[in-house]
Amino acid sequence: MFELKNSPAATAAGLFFLVNSCLILLLDRKEFIMGWLIFLIIVVAVVAVVFWAKKHFRYEIDRAKRINRANKNQ
Repeated sequence: MFELKNSPAATAAGLFFLVNSCLILLLDRKEFIMGWLIFLIIVVAVVAVVFWAKKHFRYEIDRAKRINRANKNQ
């Protein structure tokens, strides 16, 4: 297994579960589900934009990588 002691992942996971449990106690179930739905929609939109940008700017990204590799060799 992975050891997450004192790592940013452990801190983020702990914070997520703490906030999540507090939200469940504070919010009504419908509001909680709507919040998660909005969060998931935003995450899907961000992932879609990243894939779109990678597809449409592939040549520019490859060009930048070639330039960086050429500059490292100098």
